[in-house]
Amino acid sequence: MAWDAIKMNLPAMKAGEDLTDDQYKFVYLSEDNEVSVCDDAETPLGVLQNNPPYGNTDYDSDTAGSATVTILGVSKVKAGTGGISRGDYVASDSDGKAAVGNEDENAVGIALEDSEEDGHIISVLLNTITPVDRSTGE
Repeated sequence: MAWDAIKMNLPAMKAGEDLTDDQYKFVYLSEDNEVSVCDDAETPLGVLQNNPPYGNTDYDSDTAGSATVTILGVSKVKAGTGGISRGDYVASDSDGKAAVGNEDENAVGIALEDSEEDGHIISVLLNTITPVDRSTGE
């Protein structure tokens, strides 16, 4: 069962698209300073903790349209296909879900649970502040 713990959140960020089905996916910050779901080419800002719709310009964290993003700590994350084992370095797949990071990707977390199912919620030790360069281990 996935769990989360002490974490650092960036509250009240504007949703750059409808994120109502994207809770616990990796997100990035666009050039317009809006939060959108990552693909495998984006460096994640963090993990979306709520499910805001698009279009609200009120940035109160309790208001629809305001995205809360975890950047550090233990967070629930939606896993993608391909399987993840506890201890794997994870990055974003093409749909913002956790996937085992390739050598040429910056890992933004370490899986704390196994997953074999697409969409399974797992716990990840997240650190998007200082991602790990898998090619050097630093």
